Amino acid sequence: GTPQELHEHPVNWHVADFMGYRNLLEGVVERVHDGAVTVSVLGTTITGSTKELLRAGDAVKVGLRPEDFDIAPAGTAPAGLASIDATVEVVEYQGREFAVEARSDAGKPLHVRTSRHVEPGQRVTLTAAQERVLVFPAELSPTASPAPELEAAVL
Repeated sequence: GTPQELHEHPVNWHVADFMGYRNLLEGVVERVHDGAVTVSVLGTTITGSTKELLRAGDAVKVGLRPEDFDIAPAGTAPAGLASIDATVEVVEYQGREFAVEARSDAGKPLHVRTSRHVEPGQRVTLTAAQERVLVFPAELSPTASPAPELEAAVL
């Protein structure tokens, strides 16, 4: 695909990882409905999108890019957004934005890029729009592995 297609719609979690989806979370499908999939992940449920045929009970990986998260005050997730409660651990000023590492209540580190100023120790709710939460089967199919020349280029 084009660079934009690979960036915005990676074919599997392996490509998503390569394309900057630093937050790859293991989960289990709760239900599939109207083109969306609800996943149990990090002690909560979030809804995302998928191109795959998934069923309740399937093991999945949920991909989120750091810039797709927004930071809201703790416990204030707007309706319709995926939300994960977390505690800010590291804040690195990078000019126009901050690189933030927060730890979910389930203990998983999450990477966020934001223009919002937060402090280590601050409780927050990380939110993301459903269309930016990508859900992939946990198992890579044999045809979904990267081409040898791409894998060699990465090494």
